[in-house]
Amino acid sequence: MKKRIFAAIFIVSLSLIVLITGILTAIYYSSYSSTQLSKLQEESQLVIRGVELNGKSFFDGMKFDQYRVSWIETDGDVIYDSSSNGGGLENHLEREEVQEAIQTGYGEAKRYSATILEESIYVAYKIEDGSIVRLSCVQDSVFSLVVSTLYPLYYVAFGCLVVALILAFALSKMIIDPLNKLDLENASANKAYKEIQPLLTRIESQRKQLIVDKEKIEKTSLLRQEFTANVTHEMKTPLHVIAGYSELMKEGLIKEEDVRLFASKIYVESYRLTKLVDDILELSKLDNGLLDEQKQEISLDAIVKNVVDSLSDEATKKGISIKTKLDSVILFGAPNIIYSLVYNLVDNAIKYNKQGGEIDVVVENVSFRPTLTVTDTGIGIPSDQLDRVFERFYRVDKSRSREVGGTGLGLSIVKHAAMVHDAEIQVKSTLGEGSTFTVLF
Repeated sequence: MKKRIFAAIFIVSLSLIVLITGILTAIYYSSYSSTQLSKLQEESQLVIRGVELNGKSFFDGMKFDQYRVSWIETDGDVIYDSSSNGGGLENHLEREEVQEAIQTGYGEAKRYSATILEESIYVAYKIEDGSIVRLSCVQDSVFSLVVSTLYPLYYVAFGCLVVALILAFALSKMIIDPLNKLDLENASANKAYKEIQPLLTRIESQRKQLIVDKEKIEKTSLLRQEFTANVTHEMKTPLHVIAGYSELMKEGLIKEEDVRLFASKIYVESYRLTKLVDDILELSKLDNGLLDEQKQEISLDAIVKNVVDSLSDEATKKGISIKTKLDSVILFGAPNIIYSLVYNLVDNAIKYNKQGGEIDVVVENVSFRPTLTVTDTGIGIPSDQLDRVFERFYRVDKSRSREVGGTGLGLSIVKHAAMVHDAEIQVKSTLGEGSTFTVLF
């Protein structure tokens, strides 16, 4: 960038120097030509007076060092020419300046010699007897004028070029140095160029965002590692039970009357394993925003009623009563995902409830928002763990979770199902008294 700025400044400076030098040369040459022409016209008047007064005798003994003087008849024949004695010169009738003088009384012309690089100026006047008096002089070409007269100007131009080089280097350094010293971590600390402040602010914002993104990626990576470890751990237990009992049965080490008991345990662990895989697959789909069905208008109260009916036997086994207050509420969502959300909330309320406890399920519109509330009288959640209950495989009471057979993914599914529907989840809980989960769609 420094080289480009240096080159730009130098090229502009060089262009200005060349342009100014060229303009000055043109002005000087134009002035020089005008001066030569004026002198030629003045000298012509003197010669004309002498010829009109004395005729050809005027030229006797006359020497014209700076000018060439010609006296030409009206037919073009040369009477006198200072560059010769008048003999042997060709007819001048066709010369441009002569023709113009015959017609208008005055004529002028310029002729350039490419051989000697000189330009001749001619002026011609018609005098009283009709003859023509012509004077001419040799004028230096631009090149000759530059070499003989204007060369000091080009020394000055060369000096300006050297100065331009030095200034270009200094200016490019002065422009680049503040950019090299920019503090990209603190945009407000840079005072060099106000014009780039928005860019610096954006860079700083993007840098901070990159840090946040990096932290998110690291956190996600840790969560994935933890998730993998938890999945492995959760699967190993039922697989070991299934493998162990199956091996005993295969080797015939189980009494006939115990086969049904062992088969029952294998079935339970198989169901637990299947449920774990199903939950993981469902959670994976919700993670990626994949819906097996299109969203549509659904009756939240009807879905809650179906869930309660499905889990009523489970609740009855534990002596838990489920009370419902279901207003007619319509929302826009995916029926199966909403069903899974409700199912996991009510299922958790049963699993972590006390023997003979109660569950209240309420569906209503709160400030025009479809709302589901599930309240239980269970073990409750410590206040310092409320933020973690939606983490995958997180359990408040690990020993109790093993007893009730949960996969540890229920509330994670609830959380992601709510996110898919832009819903908000609120949790209130008192340890030993119970919990209340509220979903506001």
